Amino acid sequence: LSPAAALAICKQLGQESHLQAQAMLPRKFLHVSVPSSSPAGSLRVGYITSHFTSSSIGREMLFLIGAHSREHVVPFCYALNADEGSWLQHTWREAIGRACSSFRYIGHTNELQAAQEINREQVHVLVDLNGWSGGHRVLLVSMQP
Repeated sequence: LSPAAALAICKQLGQESHLQAQAMLPRKFLHVSVPSSSPAGSLRVGYITSHFTSSSIGREMLFLIGAHSREHVVPFCYALNADEGSWLQHTWREAIGRACSSFRYIGHTNELQAAQEINREQVHVLVDLNGWSGGHRVLLVSMQP
């Protein structure tokens, strides 16, 4: 598959997801303004993934979130998978949860419910760490909560 063909497929899937997500919304979400560069404002960044575990993504996210200056960036984490209960996964998940301002399991909710919860927390930027991999919630991200 050529890079151009892969890009065309991704664009098509993205457009379809966006249209499907917009059809699911009763109305557009109200968004809060991104703060100015003044010291009082901070950017609220949400991270969504099924990898807040001992995986490579989970380990890197723990250090990335810990490196955020809370004066400038406030991290929110949304887990798509439940805590499986293993000591290793639970330990990493708990550490990531402590590093965030808010850590929520949203895997049990539908797209609209999850989007409403994210919107209520007034997240400015939502970063999808799953992409199109298994367990993704592309429709949720397409709702631009």
